[in-house]
Amino acid sequence: MRFKTIVAILQNEQDAERVLDYALPLAERFESHLVGIHA
Repeated sequence: MRFKTIVAILQNEQDAERVLDYALPLAERFESHLVGIHA
């Protein structure tokens, strides 16, 4: 299965770094778009 778009929820600066540490490699692995949403 291939993910075309991955959404990362970024709630604050500390969480953003941790979330992106996982989301970026995942998006690269599946050749997906990564969308960050600041909530």
